[in-house]
Amino acid sequence: MNLTSETPVRFWRLSGEEAGAFSALTFPAYRHLLALERAPRHVGMALLKPVLPVACGAFLGDVPVGLALAEIPDDPAEGAELLSLFVQEPFRGTGIATSLLDLLSNELSSLGIPRVHAVYMTGQPSQPALERVLSLCGWSKPVPRMLSVRITLEKLRRTDWYGRYRLDPQLEIFPWASLTRAERDVLLASQRESGWIAPNLEPWKHDADGFEPVSSVGVRYRGVVVGWVINHAVSEKVVRFTCSFIRKDFGRRGKLVPVYTESIRRLLATDFESCTFTVPLQHRGMAAFTLRWIGALASFTGETRGTEKSLGTRAVP
Repeated sequence: MNLTSETPVRFWRLSGEEAGAFSALTFPAYRHLLALERAPRHVGMALLKPVLPVACGAFLGDVPVGLALAEIPDDPAEGAELLSLFVQEPFRGTGIATSLLDLLSNELSSLGIPRVHAVYMTGQPSQPALERVLSLCGWSKPVPRMLSVRITLEKLRRTDWYGRYRLDPQLEIFPWASLTRAERDVLLASQRESGWIAPNLEPWKHDADGFEPVSSVGVRYRGVVVGWVINHAVSEKVVRFTCSFIRKDFGRRGKLVPVYTESIRRLLATDFESCTFTVPLQHRGMAAFTLRWIGALASFTGETRGTEKSLGTRAVP
């Protein structure tokens, strides 16, 4: 960049015409949001409620050097979510990130948004800088939320538990894609009556916008659905184990382990090469299993953390 140190950095809320020049400054999955028009957060997930993107940019001369991107849901009372914050490497440590974050907070406040929150992954080189910026801008202390472990399928085959435990003969594994409407209705009704499914592990919260059909499986006991492993393709080579659960009376006897084995066996027959396990940290038993039996061979182990900031909302003109 042929710019001198005296070139002023300028900040403002971007229009849709301007934001396209910032595509390299956010995650590929969010680049479609730079049109700054209402759209689902992720392409191909039409069942997701549309959100309104808001972006603030930093320019050095006419060159984009920083971007803060957020989304506003249909109900502003739910607050906004910061999706990405990025500053080009030569300009980091100069206050651009804090200025962008403060500007974004002011813009959201002017739209009547009461708060903004964010979720990020630990174990990244940018983590210390991001946490420092959030602290300087008055965000809350980060709270651990989700364990995340990445591992290749070949390494999963070498874990001590893969293929070691047999499925209880009273249990049947079936493709989740073959779950009937009647079975789904029974699940919904039984959860309303007894709440037997652990919070945030209800299958309808994870399969409504699609799932990876080969490796996503369910478990029946005497014809009744009692468990599931629901996965999602992250890319052509990576699949995420998103939601795993089995009824409590089976979970204590390790009945979910052979279900994992079957899901992995099916993945080994595909073009997928690696996978990510995500586990809410509130489910301590599953998190402990993941760390002990998968983490030792993992290429990455980290956690997501959540943080938020209350905004002094101003009346919308």
